[in-house]
Amino acid sequence: MAGFPRSVTIMASVALMALSVSACAGVSPSPSPSATQSSGVRGVSMVVAGLSRTPVPQPNVRIAVHESDLAGAVVAMTTADAHGAFKVDLTPGRYTIVQVFGGAVPKTVTIRPGQYASVKLIIQGK
Repeated sequence: MAGFPRSVTIMASVALMALSVSACAGVSPSPSPSATQSSGVRGVSMVVAGLSRTPVPQPNVRIAVHESDLAGAVVAMTTADAHGAFKVDLTPGRYTIVQVFGGAVPKTVTIRPGQYASVKLIIQGK
């Protein structure tokens, strides 16, 4: 700022810095895409029964989600809908999905950020 006294130049610089800081006040950095994306497991509970031996949806079955394997803590519970479908939001990691009652073979899945693993829990009926 040529031609202005030094004190005016310093005050103008301070004022510009204050405006820059206040313009940024209340604005937080944008979250990374992975921080806002959901992840978990989607699945269907089914039973193989009857003469056709074709798997059919098993509705209203309780589903447990264990951390790591069946010896791990239960971190979530859900109930399959009328079509046997279920969905559980989970943080990335390794989980074992199992029906609470029913006898389906447990499924172990690895959940990655922003992705849903798919599983079929199938009971071999009579």
